[in-house]
Amino acid sequence: MKQLSNLRHSFVGSIFLILPLYALAFQQSATALVDSTLLRQPEAIPITSVLSEIESARDEIAVNYEKIKPGKGLIRIDSLYNVYKEVLRIKEEEAKKFLNSNPNRQKIDNLILKWEEYKAQLMGWQTDITVYASRNMRLLEGFRNEGKIWNLTLEKAKEEEAPPELISSIESVIRDFSKIEQKTKQNNNIYLRLQTHINQLLDIQKSVVDALYEKKSSETYDLSYQRHPPFWAVAFGKKKPSQQVDEVRTSTLSDSLSGTPELLRTHRTRLLWFVFFGTGLFALILYIRNRLRILKPEGIEAPDSYLYLMLKMPLITGVFILLAVLKLSLASTPKMIEDFFTLALLLLGIVIVRPRVQQKFKSMLYFSILFWALNTIKTYFWFSSTNYRIFMLVEVLLFVGVLVYYVRPYRETKAEISNSLGKLVLNLVPLVYLLSAISVVSNLLGYTNLADFLLKVSLNSALMLIIAYALFLSLSSVVQGWLYQRYLRNLHQSPELLIFLKKRIQYVIRFIVAVLFVFFFLNLIDEWRTIHEAVSSFMTEPYKVGSLSFTLGSIFMFLFVLTLSYGISRLIAFFLGEEFGFMHFFKLPEGIPAAISLVLRYSIIIFGLVIALAYLNVDLSEFNLMAGALGLGIGFGLQTVVSNFISGLILVFERPILPGDTVEVNNLLGKVKKIGIRACNISTYDGAEVVVPNNNLISNDLINWTLSDSIKRVEVLIGVAYGTDPNLVLKVLKDCALKFDYVLVDPEPSAFFTGFGESSLDFRLLFWVPFEIGLRAKSDVCVEIFNQFKTENIIIPFPQRDLNIKNVSGSSGDGLTGPGKDQVS
Repeated sequence: MKQLSNLRHSFVGSIFLILPLYALAFQQSATALVDSTLLRQPEAIPITSVLSEIESARDEIAVNYEKIKPGKGLIRIDSLYNVYKEVLRIKEEEAKKFLNSNPNRQKIDNLILKWEEYKAQLMGWQTDITVYASRNMRLLEGFRNEGKIWNLTLEKAKEEEAPPELISSIESVIRDFSKIEQKTKQNNNIYLRLQTHINQLLDIQKSVVDALYEKKSSETYDLSYQRHPPFWAVAFGKKKPSQQVDEVRTSTLSDSLSGTPELLRTHRTRLLWFVFFGTGLFALILYIRNRLRILKPEGIEAPDSYLYLMLKMPLITGVFILLAVLKLSLASTPKMIEDFFTLALLLLGIVIVRPRVQQKFKSMLYFSILFWALNTIKTYFWFSSTNYRIFMLVEVLLFVGVLVYYVRPYRETKAEISNSLGKLVLNLVPLVYLLSAISVVSNLLGYTNLADFLLKVSLNSALMLIIAYALFLSLSSVVQGWLYQRYLRNLHQSPELLIFLKKRIQYVIRFIVAVLFVFFFLNLIDEWRTIHEAVSSFMTEPYKVGSLSFTLGSIFMFLFVLTLSYGISRLIAFFLGEEFGFMHFFKLPEGIPAAISLVLRYSIIIFGLVIALAYLNVDLSEFNLMAGALGLGIGFGLQTVVSNFISGLILVFERPILPGDTVEVNNLLGKVKKIGIRACNISTYDGAEVVVPNNNLISNDLINWTLSDSIKRVEVLIGVAYGTDPNLVLKVLKDCALKFDYVLVDPEPSAFFTGFGESSLDFRLLFWVPFEIGLRAKSDVCVEIFNQFKTENIIIPFPQRDLNIKNVSGSSGDGLTGPGKDQVS
């Protein structure tokens, strides 16, 4: 159970698996620092080295001229800018006309998504330009620094009356650095001008999106607003001459894919990382599948087992996870591509979920494809308001009809379900009936906003639930498959450890999937933007205490980065450990994975602390005084702590002891459970767990019984009565040792006749056994020797002593001897 409690902390930080946030924190803190160590100090070059430095400077200038040239990507952005500007102008005019019409919320959402695509494209261009500009700024700083160095060199050369030719060469280098500095400034001005133009386009995008959101939040789209007349008041098939088309078409089927190639170029780096991730994921899944086929754990072929997917559907599981990651990572994709991802996830999710669904409901899953198609039709095809209301009415009635067909009779069906998720879904069926009924009535009365909203919540939530459950099963299958195959390769691990890890992983994955489900649900009901803006406003509100100014957001990010760093370090300790880690692929010597894990863990924690302090705008130079005081404290009061810390590093890298070794130090014998940075945990054979400071293990004599091997020599001393044949005794002793399988034959047991004792012939038996069974092996061999000696009539003598008391007559003066005393023998 101690092992379980130690591993419990490995999963505390695993809920923070959003690694891109950690990367973003690193990027923001790194850009806030200026690396001046790469620049030479501005001091004059010695005259004797000027000629060689001149050649190096000219070569460097020639190379840097190539560096400051705009790349192909920047040239492409500059050439596309005017075209994109004209496209946005046209789209802006269309959006204004669209806002003056009477569109439904679905069409507004589609247009918002399209304008978010424009934003993603513009932000990608902005990022590319920033990369070029930042690189040129670093080069410009270097050119200025080199110019100062050569100006100082020129002054020194003139002071020392150097040859005119040398002075002329130095002046030529100064002119070259001045030219490339001016050229770099010109390029930077071009970049800044292009950034300004793109910012203007982003302002247009923001104004259009804000106008669309303002339109959505108007009274016309309020859920309680009667947008259309009741159904019985609609004049079907008749149109007044003055009646206008109530919606303006702003997009077509082909327009939904426009801009896709450019968007793919923007995300090319992310797509490249996705290819690497996909390759690694498929390699891992196939490896787990092959290992499980060889090891064949019990219950793997049961459909309700998480390992069933690894054995029967490894490729489907891998593709589903890849598509889910791609959908989450590619923001603002074209509508048609996003719908393709959704359809693919839904189809694969049905295949993954189907084996765990009761037979009665298996065919019901396929109706989700029909409802997805009906939802998609509303996106790509245009309806009049009347036809749209009829379409919604048919859709909701079809949805309710499918539910009634499969759920009836409700109480009996609910009693048959044993799965917790199935029970939850069935408990929500009456609520779905109620929402559907309200949707139908609202549609008939003309409250189409409410009818559309309730239908969207009911249908899309069902589709999202299938995908979320499939994601949970897929992730659980991969992680538990890894744990199973590692556990079956290390049978010395306790079953309780595997059970604990399985439960903990299920909790973590369930939490992650639930968070994603809530996120998409909030987007579905158009509340995510509202919540995000409210939280952002609250987090960025400045507060001031004395001279200290801070925001709640900076404090939150400080705590978040620290927690994330700790969580990642614990995950690294788990996944790079000796027991369940990935490092076994490299066949490293024992203890090396632990050393690598330790270095990475503490590096991440230290680096995370620096990033966290950067979010608080803390200047690390202010800690100079504290560092001096800390050094003084270390010199006087923390010597032992520092000594244990250094000793811990020595133990990790030199590896005189490893976890699991049996050691003896200061009359303490036990197994090493954990090697920490300050102390080691040693579990004695009495059941106690002793914390031993690392310095004690380094400075004192340390006996490691299992460092290079785990065998131990056992010695048995025995004597036999005089008159026994020594050759027979030697044979019997050796045969007794070889009778047991755990006694090693190499080195083989040895029996020796050691000498003539006072009352016995003395013998010595030596044999080798695994260290763990040394005590039991000696007991077993001694019992066998006793039995064989009894069979061979070999007597084991015991010591005998004669006590003689004499009474000597005629003695006087001592009272011990004299007449009348007897002699006792």
